[in-house]
Amino acid sequence: MAKKSRKAKKKPQGKRQVSPIFLNRKAPKWGVFTVQAMKEGREFLHAGRYPEAEEVFRRIVEEHPGHPQALNLLGLTMHYLDDNAGAIACMKKSIEIDASIAGFYINLGFPYLALLDWGEAASCFEKAVRLKGDSPAALSNLALALWRMGKVDEAWPYCQKALEIEPGRVDSLCLFGNLLCEKLNFAEAEKYYAETLRRSPGHEEALKGYAEVLMWTIKESYDPAIGQVLLDCFKLNVVAPDYLARPMAKQLRGKHRLDERLEEICADVSPHLRALASDEMLVLYLEKAQNIDGGIEILLTAIRRAFLNSAPGDWPDFGAEMRLARALSKQCFMNEYVFLTEAEEEERLSALREHVGRRVEAGEAPSPELEHGLLILSMYAPLYRLPDAEKIGAFPLEDWSLPLHDLISRQLHEPLKEEALKAGLERIGEIEDSVSRAVQAQYEENPYPRWTTVPQLHTVRLDAFFRENFPHFSPPSFLEGSFEVLVPGCGTRQPIEAAMKYAKGNVLAVDLSQSSLAHARRVAEAAGIQNLRFAQGDVMNLASLDQKFQVIECTGVLHHMEDPLAGWRVLTDLLVDGGMMQIGLYSETARRPVVQAREKIRARDMEPTQENIRKFRREIIAGGEQAGELSNLLNSRDFFSMSGCRDFLFHVQERRFTIPQIREALDNLGLRFVGFIFMNPWVKVAYGKEFPGDPHMTDLACWEAFEEKEPYAFAAMYDFLCVKEGG
Repeated sequence: MAKKSRKAKKKPQGKRQVSPIFLNRKAPKWGVFTVQAMKEGREFLHAGRYPEAEEVFRRIVEEHPGHPQALNLLGLTMHYLDDNAGAIACMKKSIEIDASIAGFYINLGFPYLALLDWGEAASCFEKAVRLKGDSPAALSNLALALWRMGKVDEAWPYCQKALEIEPGRVDSLCLFGNLLCEKLNFAEAEKYYAETLRRSPGHEEALKGYAEVLMWTIKESYDPAIGQVLLDCFKLNVVAPDYLARPMAKQLRGKHRLDERLEEICADVSPHLRALASDEMLVLYLEKAQNIDGGIEILLTAIRRAFLNSAPGDWPDFGAEMRLARALSKQCFMNEYVFLTEAEEEERLSALREHVGRRVEAGEAPSPELEHGLLILSMYAPLYRLPDAEKIGAFPLEDWSLPLHDLISRQLHEPLKEEALKAGLERIGEIEDSVSRAVQAQYEENPYPRWTTVPQLHTVRLDAFFRENFPHFSPPSFLEGSFEVLVPGCGTRQPIEAAMKYAKGNVLAVDLSQSSLAHARRVAEAAGIQNLRFAQGDVMNLASLDQKFQVIECTGVLHHMEDPLAGWRVLTDLLVDGGMMQIGLYSETARRPVVQAREKIRARDMEPTQENIRKFRREIIAGGEQAGELSNLLNSRDFFSMSGCRDFLFHVQERRFTIPQIREALDNLGLRFVGFIFMNPWVKVAYGKEFPGDPHMTDLACWEAFEEKEPYAFAAMYDFLCVKEGG
C-alpha cells in the first residue's frame, strides 16, 4: 500500500499544466508538515494572497533555511509585493542550493524585469532555456528581455518557438505583435494583438500595441472591433488620448456616415441628438481628446447651436443629452473655443449672459436653471472670464449638482488658482526685447498647449530612450547621479515631461509667459512632481544665471526669436563640456504650406485676433476658394485649437532653418550632432533604406538629400540631440 501511495503522489507531477514559476518539486526529506505548508503557500500565491503566502514561506525558510523551493517562492512572493531587491537576494540563495531547476531562473528574471534591468533578466531566462529548451515561459520571457534591449532579430526566434510549443500563450502572442511592429509590419501585428485581446480582453500591453498600429495605419471605414479597441484604450487610459484622436475620428466619421450625411444632419441636428448623445465613443472622444477632424468640428458646432437653443427642461435627470453637453463643454475648453460662432448665436449668448449675471448678482444659489445657463455659456467661452466668476466660484463644490463638479473645477477653480500662482513665480531679469514682448503677449492670452488631465507619474529609463533613438551613443555618466536640467521656452507640457524623464535631475523651466508657467505649475503640483521649479524670463537673460547645466532641452523657442543663433549661443555657454542639448527648429522645406498660408493671411491684412483665426480656419475646413493647396493644413493637430492655430499660422515671429544652416551652427557653437528624434518610425526606416552606408544616421549631407526627396519628413520640426565638445 505504501508503494502505491508514493506512486499516487508522484503521478500528477508530470501532468499538471502549471507555469514553471510555480514548479512543484516535492522533497520528502522535509517532512509531511513542510510539504503541506508548501502546498498551502502555493495556493495563496495562485490566489494572489501575497501577504499570507509570504508568511507561510518565511515560516518554512526559518525552519529549513536550505529549502530551495521555499526560498525561491518566497522571493517570487516578495517580487509581487514590490520588494524586488529582497526577491533577487532570496532567489539567488535558492539557486546556490540547486542550480538545476529552470523555474528558479525564470522566477529570478521577473524582479529584474520589474527593475527594467533587461540585461540581467535576459541572462536569467537564457539559463532557464539552456536547462529546459521547451519551456514557453523561459522562451517568451527571454524574447521579451531581448526586445527591451533593442535586439529584435535575436528575440524573434525565441518568441516564435514559444508560440510553436504553446500557440495560445497570451504574453507570447502580444510580444510577437510588438516584434512585428518594430519591423513596421503593422498588418500582421494587428492580427496578433487582436488574438491576444480575444483571449484576454483588456490586456493592457496588447491595447498599447494595437493603438500604435492604429496610429500609423489608416482605417477609413468603421469597424466595430477597432472601435471597441479604441474605446477600451480611452476607458483604461493605456495611451494618451490625443495620440488616438485621428483613428478615433476616422471611426466616428464612418460610424455616423458623415462623408455622406454631414450636411443633412447639421441642417437639423435635433432629431439625431439622442443617437449622438448615446454614442459612448463620441462622448469619450470629446471628453478626453482634442478633435482633429474638420467634418466632426462642423457637426459639433451644429450640436452646440442646438444646445444653445434648448431650455433647461430639455435634459431631464441629467440624461444622455446632458452628458454630451458636458463633454462638448470640455472639448470647447480644451480647444480654447476655436469653433466659429454665428451672428444669431451671439445674440442669444448676450441675452443668456445678462440673465445669468442677474441671477448671480441677486445672490441666487446654484439651481438647475443657473447650471443650465452656465453649461451653455461654458461651450462658448471659459467661465473664469465671466464678470461674476469669483462670486460663482465662491460657492462650495458640493452646492452644485454632481455632473457639474468637473465643469466648475476645470473652468473656475483651476484657472483662479493659476492666477494666484503667478504671484509666486521666480523672475530672471526683465523682458525688454520687442519681439520677446510680442511673443509673451501671445502666450499670456493662449497658454500652449493645455493639459486636459493630470499626468500619471511613471518611471522612464533613460538608457531605453537612448537605445531606441541613438544606439551608437554612450550616455554621459552624469545621468547616473544628480544633475541640472534647463528647459527654456518650456510652455506648459515640456517641463512636466522633462521632470518625469530626468527623474534624478533638478529641472528649471523658463518661459516668457506667466500664464503658461502657472498652468504647468498647477498641473505639476497636482501630479506630485518634486524635481521641478519655474521662472519667468527671456532666453537672452539666462546668461545672468550663476549656474551650469548638464542637460538643456530647447525645442520650442529659438525659432520664435529675433536672433535664434544668439539665443542658441547663450544656451551653449550655460552647458557644461560633455553636456547634452536637445534642440527643436522649424524646417524651411516642410513648412512651405504654412508659409503659403501666412502669405494669404498677410495679403488679407488679418490680425491674429481670435475672430480672424476662427474665420480663416472655417474657410479651410469648408474647402472654399481659400483652401486649395492649403487643405493639407488639416493634417496638423495644431490647426484644431486656438493657441495651436495661432502658433501654427498667426505667430508674431517665426524663423525656419535648413539642414546646411543647422550644420553650420553646430560647427560654430562647438556642438557634435548625435541624431534626430522621430515620432514617425517610417522616417528612420526609409532613411536606412536610402542611405545604408550611414548606419548611425548622423550624416547631415545625407539627411539634406533625403529631405529633398521627402519634403515632409520633418513636418513637425527638426528635433535633434547634440553634445558640447570638450567633455
